[in-house]
Amino acid sequence: MQETDHTLPSKQTRKSGRRARTGCETCRIRRVKCDETPGLCRNCTSTGRKCEGYSMTRLPRWRNRKTNSNSNQLGLQLGPALFDADLGAALAGKTSDERRCFHVFQNQTIPMFVSLFDSADIWHVVLQMCQSDPSVCYAVVAFSALHEGTLVRQGYSGARALENPFRDFALKQHGKALGSLAGRLGSNDPEMRSVALVCCVVFVLFELLNNNYSGIIVHIQNGVNVLANDKGAAARASVISGAVHPSCAGNTSGFEVALRRTFAHIDVHSSPFEWARLTPSGDDHFDILVDLDACPVWFDSLNGARETLDPLINNVFALWRLAQPILRTHHSDTDPIYQNLIAEHHKMRIYLSRHIAAFNTFLSHHQPPLATPREQRSRDVIRLHHLVLYINIEACITLSELIFDTFPIEWREAIDLADGIITSYITEFGSSNLPNLVIDLGVSLPLSWISLKCRDFTIRQRAIDLLRRWPHAEGMHNTTLLMNLGQAACDVESEAVEDPLTGVVPEEARIRTVDIQVDTRERGTATATLSYWLSDPRARHLVRRERVFDLEGPKRFKMPGKQRRQTGETAWSSASRPSYAIT
Repeated sequence: MQETDHTLPSKQTRKSGRRARTGCETCRIRRVKCDETPGLCRNCTSTGRKCEGYSMTRLPRWRNRKTNSNSNQLGLQLGPALFDADLGAALAGKTSDERRCFHVFQNQTIPMFVSLFDSADIWHVVLQMCQSDPSVCYAVVAFSALHEGTLVRQGYSGARALENPFRDFALKQHGKALGSLAGRLGSNDPEMRSVALVCCVVFVLFELLNNNYSGIIVHIQNGVNVLANDKGAAARASVISGAVHPSCAGNTSGFEVALRRTFAHIDVHSSPFEWARLTPSGDDHFDILVDLDACPVWFDSLNGARETLDPLINNVFALWRLAQPILRTHHSDTDPIYQNLIAEHHKMRIYLSRHIAAFNTFLSHHQPPLATPREQRSRDVIRLHHLVLYINIEACITLSELIFDTFPIEWREAIDLADGIITSYITEFGSSNLPNLVIDLGVSLPLSWISLKCRDFTIRQRAIDLLRRWPHAEGMHNTTLLMNLGQAACDVESEAVEDPLTGVVPEEARIRTVDIQVDTRERGTATATLSYWLSDPRARHLVRRERVFDLEGPKRFKMPGKQRRQTGETAWSSASRPSYAIT
């Protein structure tokens, strides 16, 4: 009886003690107390185990461990097989920090990725491969650590603003992923291609949060080349057009289809970031365009409608860059290059018309009707892109900025749709639960285009305010950066308004082409350089102008005032920063 009384308090004391945060990697994985002998611990050496040493990078403690395993903070209707199981706990041989990262990835990150469209196939594959392949496992842990850091900061601001523990831990895991892949190069492993492609997708996301845009492009190009077994423009065309072709799903595994559609989407939406690939040379003016005739419009879901828009978005991005130099140098209607331009423009019109018709047919026959807030937001995102693509296509073969004044109904309908989408999110989930990273189509690029090209200042300011209202990233595009770009362009043009009653901006004072470069070297502050070219339909070359201004951060990091400075330097080179220029 006395022995029982003696041991019971001892057990209670151990049970209430705080779990050690130190110890070697091997003991942490085994979940045993490490004796912490310098160099190699005796727990490992005395039992013949390999001591992995002591990690200097640990994640901060969770202040609030309350989580929702069904991931319904965003109101997602997701399959239980994908999200209900605690995958982190099932990953044997992982440290508590690594299992924690899987928990974040599974229950917070992936629901953000599919918060608008049901495109979870690729993430299902990633989760499955995490359990069997160390390279994918380390890559996911690295990205998830960076993403958790942005969640802790309550707003997307890039990895450079993260607290050091998240970044240091992520970089170490990223190095493990690269090392694991490098060790298998040249092997006869039949799974190597699949592993490399899945890692490539995760590496793109890692470099996105790491603000390494040149790294993003390298990973995307490598993945596209491997998928297509080709290089350059031919590889891109194969992946982008093949991803939406009916034969893609019919003759290819579900894994391959998911990869193709994922790479097609991130490749298309990375186009504004890459100058070299979209710069025509010689007689290869139209190699960067996808043949829309090879991209039939057919879909039976909202996600399918999103996927079949990617080839058209790719061609709109590309044709804007192609058309401007052609229109300034090839004036004759009989010029073959000009004729090709008009032909491609006609194809885009037809494809958009067919897509709109197919989408309306889908909506009219969909049973049951789209009733959930998520479905309605997805529907409105497609409609929003239809409107902005229509304006873009109609305007891309003229050099006059006045053409954008001919779409007052479309501008107003577009801004109302974007306002409704964001308001629906905030109303349902609250501003603190909004996703800060979205991979699918969203509202950022349409709102950015409205802020740059609509000269109705009421609508224009609404677009800027909406970008400010929801600071996040949609794929490669940071809404905070886009908001600053739109506000700076609006300020430049508003100075040229002669009659405040009409608010008309004359042609020669309108910005035709715009770019932004960010300098974050000043501690606690940031500046940006707006590079812009004013419109002149008769000129062969436009004149570059610059203006330096204070960069406004997300809502909780907003800097006081908007005082402009006329001197300054930029920290990002043209090869490693986003560019929204249209040349």
